[in-house]
Amino acid sequence: KKVDKKKLCDSYYYKACYLINKGEYPEAILLLKKAEELASQINSSYHQMKIASSIAYLNEICGNYDIQLQYAKRTLAYALETKKKKWMASSYSRISEAFLFQGKIDSAIAYAEKTNTYINYVDQKYLPYYLNTIGYAYINKDNYKAKSFFEKSLSYKPLTRTFENLAYIYHQEGNEEKAYELWKQALLTE
Repeated sequence: KKVDKKKLCDSYYYKACYLINKGEYPEAILLLKKAEELASQINSSYHQMKIASSIAYLNEICGNYDIQLQYAKRTLAYALETKKKKWMASSYSRISEAFLFQGKIDSAIAYAEKTNTYINYVDQKYLPYYLNTIGYAYINKDNYKAKSFFEKSLSYKPLTRTFENLAYIYHQEGNEEKAYELWKQALLTE
């Protein structure tokens, strides 16, 4: 009613997030694209960053890894533009994930290392997720490094996915007892 583009942009964004959580992806992407257009009009790096990040995430869920990478790189452009280190960590992590899903392990590791450079700027409640993503980039390439990131992640918060990743490594190394123990912990973790 007031033609407040910023509030409308926020409304589209938050409704899209709600729809993503409900699994209603087609409607969510339409709202995110409307929010993206408005964020461009109001020239808000903050809005552009969070919307691009959500579009990258949604495309990851849907298996559109090329589009995921495209939007992950956009988040990096906004982060570099603003020089916000927390955003840089998030962007590098998103790009690393996108390369992982494409099977481009060397690129994933390169961006995981860039994520690690900015890890001290990440909010502690998100730290275990970032550390898990970094560790996952190293699976089958450098299991020692992968384990160290997974263990560090678990020192902050037990995550099902981190237990599973660590169990996978121990299984590959032939330590079935340790792998079984970790898989059991993964099942008991919420």
